[in-house]
Formats: sequence, C-alpha cells, structure tokens
Amino acid sequence: MPMTFDERLDMLQIAARAWLELKRLADSISDERLERPSTIGSWSGHDMLGHLAGWEAIGIDLIEQLNERGEYDKLGITKETIDAFNEEMLIPYRALSTTDVRQALEDTHYALMHLAEHSEADQVAEVVLDVSRDHYNKHLPDLRGIPR
Repeated sequence: MPMTFDERLDMLQIAARAWLELKRLADSISDERLERPSTIGSWSGHDMLGHLAGWEAIGIDLIEQLNERGEYDKLGITKETIDAFNEEMLIPYRALSTTDVRQALEDTHYALMHLAEHSEADQVAEVVLDVSRDHYNKHLPDLRGIPR
C-alpha cells in the first residue's frame, strides 16, 4: 500500500533533519582533516563520506527496483561479508578528490530524496530511513571523532 501524504511528509522531514545534521558536521571538517589516513579505524573521513554516498546510491537502486517491480533484490550481505562489501564499494570514491566526494554525497542524497518524494512503491520509507537517518546516526560519532 502506498504511503499516505502524511507518512511521506514525515519520512521526508525525518530524512531532511538527519541530512542537515550530517551536512553541518561534514562541512565543519576541513578537507585536510578528512584526508588524514586511519582516523576512523583504517578509514579516513574522506572514506566515510564515500561510504555514506555509496549506501545512498544503493538506496537509489533499491527504490528504482521497487518502482519497476514492486520488490528489490536482497543484497546478500552477512556479518562475514560486510567489510569486504564496504571496501569494494569505496573503490570509486577513493579515486575522487575530497571536494568531489563531498559533491557525490550531496548528489546521491538529493537523488535519493527526489525518488523518495515521488515513488509510490511500498517500502520506500524503510529504505530511505535506513540509508539516511539510521546510517548517518551510526557514523556521526566517527566523523565527530576525527582529530582536530
């Protein structure tokens, strides 16, 4: 069953608040600090922004599948495979400058929100909130912990 207008509005507002928190934090961290290696485990802040963009791109793909078929293919990720999956997803983002990775995150976020605003498919809110609010909340402490 498609979302009601109020449900869609709630989803968009929740995602927008989460995005604003992430964007403000990311914008407060200099490129130099984001580029320092191994500030978030083995990752840099640059890697983390690419990771977030990559997961939002996955969200876009899932919503497109929902729009086309009413369902999406499960990713098949397990606790044993998630680290390798995330590392592979980062490959194209690591090739980008920090300015470009910031732009990629912004572009994927806005594309995700555009789909969320217009999709009539079931499970859209679940996908959007998972790859935005829930995922941001998991990694905001990592970004806050980047040494100043």
